[in-house]
Amino acid sequence: MKLRNLVFFFLALSWVPLSSHAAEKIGVVFLHGKSSTPQQMLGIADYMEREKFLVSSPELPWSKQRSFDRTLEESAAEVTTSIADLRKQGATKVVLVGQSLGAVFAAYYMGRYPLDAMVGVSPGHTPGAPRYLRDAAESVTKAREMVQRGEGKDKAGFLDLRSGGREGSVHTTAEIYLEFFAPDGPLAQNNLAGKLNPKIPMLVIANEKEVGNPNGDLSRVLGYASPESSYELLPGDHTSLIDGPAKPVVAKWIRTLWK
Repeated sequence: MKLRNLVFFFLALSWVPLSSHAAEKIGVVFLHGKSSTPQQMLGIADYMEREKFLVSSPELPWSKQRSFDRTLEESAAEVTTSIADLRKQGATKVVLVGQSLGAVFAAYYMGRYPLDAMVGVSPGHTPGAPRYLRDAAESVTKAREMVQRGEGKDKAGFLDLRSGGREGSVHTTAEIYLEFFAPDGPLAQNNLAGKLNPKIPMLVIANEKEVGNPNGDLSRVLGYASPESSYELLPGDHTSLIDGPAKPVVAKWIRTLWK
């Protein structure tokens, strides 16, 4: 009699439905900033892995080593591969978490490709901002003239404007430079915000030191761009936020999506 009751007990347990949160295995693809490396995302990637997320932190076409060696479409294909790899590992949901240009590219990606959610930390690539229009005009004109001469796939040196008023250079093709840096290109603020998928949850985390400058403005535009957007302002600066106060905020927000 007792054995039969025990059997019934375990059979009953087998019919108890699991919560959707328990059923979800969440993967996170980290997109590093411009002229950086995957090492930039190591701190938050390790944190998220300890929090039981599957993680991937690929080297992207805009890394210091690669210097914009792929078009936007080719860059998206690399991100798609990273997403697919996490799904092969068992991820049922995948989130893009980007910093600076990585955040901007995550927004570009979510407007064009299937995605479960995205997080942008200190978005920081603003081709349509006054500083770009003024200081990068010569490089943009140079790239456009190269394209007009049929030299769009030839490489040259172009100006790169970075956070904190810094300047650098990139060595890439004229066509790729215009895709990433043209003030009327796909990554310009208005074009980027206008293409966001309103059905995909998005969290934008800005840092206090960039409030009022183009990066801060971009954070607000993206953070309030759609019904599924959320905006957080945290202490920190452009580079340190991703490895500091943003970590627990990112993990908590992602978990709330699939309770």
